[in-house]
Amino acid sequence: MLLHAGTAVEAGTRIGRYIPLHVASAGGHADGLAVLAMAGADVAVETTTTGVTPLHLAAASGNPAAVSTLLDHGVDVDAGETAWGQTPLMFAAARDRVETVEILLARGADPFVTSALVDVVADRRLADAARDRQRELLSAFEDDDATPTSRQVQAAVLASRKRYL
Repeated sequence: MLLHAGTAVEAGTRIGRYIPLHVASAGGHADGLAVLAMAGADVAVETTTTGVTPLHLAAASGNPAAVSTLLDHGVDVDAGETAWGQTPLMFAAARDRVETVEILLARGADPFVTSALVDVVADRRLADAARDRQRELLSAFEDDDATPTSRQVQAAVLASRKRYL
């Protein structure tokens, strides 16, 4: 009905740039995806601001028909989203979408693609060091009733840098 009324298939949200194609994919609405493709939505190239494609969202939804509909329209089965490089296969596997995983593999998804890794131990160490440094800087001025001067703050920052960097 909305398409008949002239709604733009490429109209996106302000945050994330989700278009009707993304919404239909996230809901696993295969028929809606087919209608949007017939109305001119470019299923092969549309991404959100984080690089998530309609196929990522359909794979996460777990509806094999929605995944097949998008694959039938030529989407890249191994497209990686921009944040971590995760593929639609990873989205499906992370949510236990077994049928969807089987379809993606049958349609050529590469099970050996890897996503970006985060060293959470190193990140935690950096965060702990930053917290310790901040506490040290604040403690340098605890005894003073007066607001520290910019020169005093600079001196404390330089002293702290020597210990932590």
